[in-house]
Amino acid sequence: TRRHHAVASQERNDCPAPTDISILGNVILNCDRRNSEPSTPRGILLQGCKRFSIAGNVINKTVSDGICLIPNTVGCSHGVVTGNTIYQAGITVDSTAGVPGQGIRVQDGFDITISGNHAFESREGGLRVHGSTDRIVITGNDFQKNGKSGMEIQNTRDFVVSDNLSV
Repeated sequence: TRRHHAVASQERNDCPAPTDISILGNVILNCDRRNSEPSTPRGILLQGCKRFSIAGNVINKTVSDGICLIPNTVGCSHGVVTGNTIYQAGITVDSTAGVPGQGIRVQDGFDITISGNHAFESREGGLRVHGSTDRIVITGNDFQKNGKSGMEIQNTRDFVVSDNLSV
């Protein structure tokens, strides 16, 4: 039982953004407890990172998102999220309303490819792309039996969505 993110790389206001990150072939189980009310353990969190690859990971049961790409001073950019399998994001005893529960979530990112991923039984959705995102490619993913939606795409410019299964 984890009470923190299993893997995290975060930009800090006083340091340059983390770059050249590879998170490959990990098995992440049970990020399913909160330390305190505001904590939201995720499987993989990148915050304000550049040039990254998240590939071939298996993530099961997180309080919040399975894979989360969010901004600090800037959004995540120039990355690939591919071949990951996420089960039950946001489906734990400590998951509550108002805490994101997406298989994969991208906020304010750009130049990101999301391909060949599988997200099953997430509390909210398989994939959510929102904020001010640009140049996103979403292809060949499988989003099934998720709570609210298979894919939710908002406020995104210059994007491609093709060959996905969303049930």
